Amino acid sequence: MPYVTGPPMNGGTAPDGDAMARTLSQAVVDAGWGNGTELKVPAAPPVGPPATTNNAVCALLDPGQVKQAFGATTEPQLLPGEASCRYTFATPGTPGPDSMVFSIEVLKAAGTVLGIPGRGGEVIDGIGDRATFFTGTEQAGPKSLRPAGDVPITILSLQVVRGQNLATFTAQVLISPTGPSAAQTKEQLIGLVRGVVF
Repeated sequence: MPYVTGPPMNGGTAPDGDAMARTLSQAVVDAGWGNGTELKVPAAPPVGPPATTNNAVCALLDPGQVKQAFGATTEPQLLPGEASCRYTFATPGTPGPDSMVFSIEVLKAAGTVLGIPGRGGEVIDGIGDRATFFTGTEQAGPKSLRPAGDVPITILSLQVVRGQNLATFTAQVLISPTGPSAAQTKEQLIGLVRGVVF
């Protein structure tokens, strides 16, 4: 549990980092870690059919639209957040469209502050008031919540400003030599996002 705090101070209101570390350590031991008892780690939820949610961000695109846009063959699991929504397909370690993790984040009243096009990205015309495309790669593995592998994760992100609001649409996928290329996936992302109103 990463937590940044200053040193303990008498009369201060800041959390005591040393006390927090001791409490967390004791809770870990009480849960069975490191004291010789059987480890009890809850299983991760399986990737499966979409969850039911009334999340407004998830309502921007339904799972079927995302599946169709990228040519996936499996149904994504829907993971709503406070101002975000994530669509996780069934084979995160196998190159191709079904390795896709697609996410949307909407920040209200952040468009004028953060939505500055052209900062290292490509300006895309015809989407919202302003839209900027970014791309990059990172290595697959535990940090990325995927199995380790030789194929890097291609990250394609489209930042869109509409009025005062800023939305970021991100596709993370393992590109397959026999499937859509990064350039084709970029066009799929742009086509999917073009009609979204937030």
